[in-house]
Amino acid sequence: GDEALPRNSLIQGLTVGILASMGVATPLVHRRPIVTILGSGTELVDIQEAPKRGQIRDSNRYVLAALSRNSGAQVVETDRIADSRQQLEDAIARGLDSDVLVLSGGVSAGVYDLVAPALDKLGVKTLFHKVAMKPGKPLLFARHADTLIFGLPGNPVSTYVTGILFLSPALQVLSGRPPGLFNLQAELTGELAATGRRETVHPAVLSQRLDGVFQVSPLEWRGSADQAAFARANCFIRRRAMAPALTAGELVRVQCLQMPLR
Repeated sequence: GDEALPRNSLIQGLTVGILASMGVATPLVHRRPIVTILGSGTELVDIQEAPKRGQIRDSNRYVLAALSRNSGAQVVETDRIADSRQQLEDAIARGLDSDVLVLSGGVSAGVYDLVAPALDKLGVKTLFHKVAMKPGKPLLFARHADTLIFGLPGNPVSTYVTGILFLSPALQVLSGRPPGLFNLQAELTGELAATGRRETVHPAVLSQRLDGVFQVSPLEWRGSADQAAFARANCFIRRRAMAPALTAGELVRVQCLQMPLR
């Protein structure tokens, strides 16, 4: 019963033993959400191709597929779409059969940013477009019947951050898991500049001293195109808009991506 094993418990380790001891051979479980991932942009080429002038390798779909699977989802399709309104509309229409449709790129305000118009034409209801966050401002979220649609920025760092903070929690909820990242306060080991008009997500490394105190070291970050800084990070420092500069020893809000280092 629920007293022995509460609803939404992850079946692993001792929970398997509890189910077995109770004679539950076929427990009722959440279905893994089905996800379709589309990357848009004529400038994108396959990761095995050598990019020519004005081209980049299509890495975002691989990042989002890994993130979706780690969040409990089943990725059924990933596809790369050129900057063609008709191709994009056709691909989105197919993706609306999934529980979650994820689009990378095409959500800013440029001539070739076709996602929002394509969604409108297909009768998809956009719930919000753009968030006051750095990186990740162009984020779009929409819904069509029971399908959730996430339009993530094409910039690789922005895709990763919005995927972690918006897409992953939604997939975790649909999978029956507790949503979101673990939060704590940690002591800064260095300085942080004042923030601008948007909430800022800063890459950092969290560690724990022998006395148990958590410390966080901001990583040098050269802006939203700097993938290396976020790849080295095991946490995010979250700071509100217009926050003042901070010095070593002050406390900041940290969201953990991985176990901290000692």
